[in-house]
Amino acid sequence: FGRSTCPLFQSRPGAARTPGGVVPPSRVARMPPPPPLDPAAVLDALPVSVARFDRDLRVTYANRRLCDVLGRPPAAVVGQTCHDLGMTPDAWGDWCGVLERVFATGRPAGFEYAAKLPGGERWVDTRCVPEVGPDGTVQAVLAVALTND
Repeated sequence: FGRSTCPLFQSRPGAARTPGGVVPPSRVARMPPPPPLDPAAVLDALPVSVARFDRDLRVTYANRRLCDVLGRPPAAVVGQTCHDLGMTPDAWGDWCGVLERVFATGRPAGFEYAAKLPGGERWVDTRCVPEVGPDGTVQAVLAVALTND
């Protein structure tokens, strides 16, 4: 691999790479630190539904998009299972099976299904990933769902 001719990759020590180019070291020292990142605000800004499930397959976190899609406030989503949220038996079975598989194997999994939602029927593409604790066991499963709207 040769040297890159892209200026973003030819920075000097102490320089910072930004989308606008390379910032010289003298200017980096004067830049204020970025504000702390609020994970909930980031997840709420995403155009996808995000949920976190515990081992009892109950929702422990739901982002704003998921609550909007379900037509329910967060308090009516957190603590519920897929069945409690009114999913059809087929979709509920898919959800439970995939969540249980991710808890058992520690490997990501996904599925697609048609969901009857307050705004009408939508096709949902879902990916589930394990949240692994310090001891190496799956503590929770994070689900990200993209709808066709």
